[in-house]
Amino acid sequence: MKNLLLSASMTLMVMPGISYADSYRIDSESGNSFISFKLREDGHRWVVGRFNQFEGDLQWDATQPENTELNIAIDSTTADTNSQKRDKTLRGKNVFDSSNFPHISFSTSDYQMINDESGRISGTVTLHGVSKDVSFPVQQTGIGFTSNGHPLLDFQGMTVLHLRDFGIHYQAGNVSDEIMLEMNLEGVWQSS
Repeated sequence: MKNLLLSASMTLMVMPGISYADSYRIDSESGNSFISFKLREDGHRWVVGRFNQFEGDLQWDATQPENTELNIAIDSTTADTNSQKRDKTLRGKNVFDSSNFPHISFSTSDYQMINDESGRISGTVTLHGVSKDVSFPVQQTGIGFTSNGHPLLDFQGMTVLHLRDFGIHYQAGNVSDEIMLEMNLEGVWQSS
């Protein structure tokens, strides 16, 4: 996909307390994770919104980082720009068509580690029922531990997708063809 700008950051590195082949749940309930979007409206102003509901998981093997798996499912019916009229347009049949395509998803196919704090991840984005391959750089954003000592992996990402690549051709003056997605996610350790 041309003009793809996805910069996501993941804490995908060997660190104390994290064993090999760990599973993490993306924490979408604590407020530590969010997925936002930004698009141009009326050709000149940026509109910022978020998806209020999403879920995901991460599989990370420090000995074989190329086996990393990240899966995210975003509920497109929860697109929220703080404007009911705009949200109705975005969720409606001309843009996300949330009644027919309630999920936007991303699933990895490859991860290449560049150094301890960055890498490149590839996978598939599915939006509006259309799947497209993407590849983007990733970087470390932070690490932590839960109150019971389990590891947390923090990562973020940003991309510009062209809606027409996903069969969305709504150009009625209020929504541009490009949408920037930003992910700031925290993975909570589940098991080794």
